[in-house]
Amino acid sequence: MGQPYSMDLRRRVIAACEAGECTRREIAQQFQISEATLYAWLERWRTRNSLTPEPHGGGPIARFDREVLRELVEEQNDRTLAEYAQAYEERTGRRYSIPRICTALKELRLSRKRRLYAPRSSSTGRSRPSA
Repeated sequence: MGQPYSMDLRRRVIAACEAGECTRREIAQQFQISEATLYAWLERWRTRNSLTPEPHGGGPIARFDREVLRELVEEQNDRTLAEYAQAYEERTGRRYSIPRICTALKELRLSRKRRLYAPRSSSTGRSRPSA
């Protein structure tokens, strides 16, 4: 996420608008901001008499519990991603997508293995000649 525009820039933009020497579009181009940003700042200045940026609204807080996933892998490391997602939901009551489970496994550097060592193939690919 980027940082909010500086207060100095905000003040200079509002001062240029109040001077009225240029159009709003020209002011936006001069200060390299969008017209929507300029109009939002003007509205904030008119209604609140302040240019202070709002705190970032953010999104939902990530509540994914990596330790639960780690425990699930330690208990049984041959589950499919769908099985991990189901087991995670049963344990925590929160449902996550299969790609999210896969990403978390990668972040934790946990591998899912069907077998520690695969048995050698009994066939060599050729049949033995008959005697």
